[in-house]
Amino acid sequence: MSEAVYKGFSKAEMEFHFNPQAAAPDQSRWSEQRRKASLRVRGALKSRLNIPYGNSPRQVLDIFPAAQPNAPVIAYFHGGYWRGGNKDENCHFAELFVKAGATVAVVEYDLCPQVTVGEIVRQARAAIAWLYRNVSDYNGDPSRLYISGSSAGGHLVVMALAHDWQAQGLPRDLIKGAVAISGVYDLDAVLHVSVNAEIRLDPERARENSPFLHPPLPYASLIVAVGGAEPSGWKQMSKDFLGLCRERGVGCEYIEVPGANHFSLSAHLADPDSPLARAMLKQMGLEPRGSASRTEVRVLSAGAVKPGLLRLVDGFRRESGHDVKIVFATAPAIRDRLGSGESVDVLIAPTALLDDLLKSGKAQAAGRVTVGRIGVGVMVRDGASLPNIATVDEFKQSLLNAASVVYNQASTGTYLDGLFDRLGIGEQLKVKATRYPDAAN
Repeated sequence: MSEAVYKGFSKAEMEFHFNPQAAAPDQSRWSEQRRKASLRVRGALKSRLNIPYGNSPRQVLDIFPAAQPNAPVIAYFHGGYWRGGNKDENCHFAELFVKAGATVAVVEYDLCPQVTVGEIVRQARAAIAWLYRNVSDYNGDPSRLYISGSSAGGHLVVMALAHDWQAQGLPRDLIKGAVAISGVYDLDAVLHVSVNAEIRLDPERARENSPFLHPPLPYASLIVAVGGAEPSGWKQMSKDFLGLCRERGVGCEYIEVPGANHFSLSAHLADPDSPLARAMLKQMGLEPRGSASRTEVRVLSAGAVKPGLLRLVDGFRRESGHDVKIVFATAPAIRDRLGSGESVDVLIAPTALLDDLLKSGKAQAAGRVTVGRIGVGVMVRDGASLPNIATVDEFKQSLLNAASVVYNQASTGTYLDGLFDRLGIGEQLKVKATRYPDAAN
């Protein structure tokens, strides 16, 4: 029996599991299909081609502008195991996204062995920074910048999510969402396949550029996609990386496209009925043009915002023609409903609960905004003297002196429980506390 070189796989097995060309003998058919589709798209759409973002001839990108300004932006990085591929043959999906309302950028970069993987990572980050600073000239909104990529491009996407953008004077959440399609996440595996003769990774460079050792920061939602017909080793790499991202607090979604291999996955990007394309558009807040508009928007909300939200929804119904179904619930009930598998379109909840839901993958970070701040007030019975709460010590003493303390079981009550514990009086107040459900229903 051959000796295992990586996670139980022998050297011979590594070629099948981690060299997609060995596992998908029909790759030339899919590559030719993608090339022809890209050629057609380049002729059909308005575009600005070969825009430089760096100094070398391959540090260029093509932009397909949206019809209207302030559109969300998607930047795509092609695959080729860092040693092949180009932008000209990988814009086949642009028509679907432009018609849905996005500005599309397709990025080209230098290849191994002329440059290192580390240099390609740097170039990808440079392209993203260039887009943020310049995409408004092409009807794009830099505050709604999304990135995606396939194979080696998937690796570049997640390495961009691990980057400290603030060190470049850019927002830390510069990237609002990302899609990594059949990406290369553990570069230790690449050391044991034949393509490394061109890539020229060594153990040190593999560590420097491995997403498993440099995982994404938790500022953007991430879709990890893989083909159902890909080898088990390759699929497990995606699943393991997904688990690592979730452990680090990244809001993640996993999509395994049935029957797709490493190369046929690309066709799904241009298919408006594909779950992959739909997930990418949804992440950006878009729908394929001509798709049926949703007639009901499902909202799950904390009760504290109920009066203002109801007025807002009434106006939305009148202006949009959509119906809105709202369920108001306490923070614990919201957690239970989503934990049991309930799906909603809009979630309004306290910050701490949203953070927990993002970490568990029950919510997506894309589109997250702060809609308000809830204060906590103190009331007494009519005619009773007002308690002294000017300082922390006076507030504590007033609580201890009170005959009873009444507060709710919703997010405010949860906050107060923690506050009382931090003040060191939680146990003393329990014996005289009365909890009531808030008005959410």
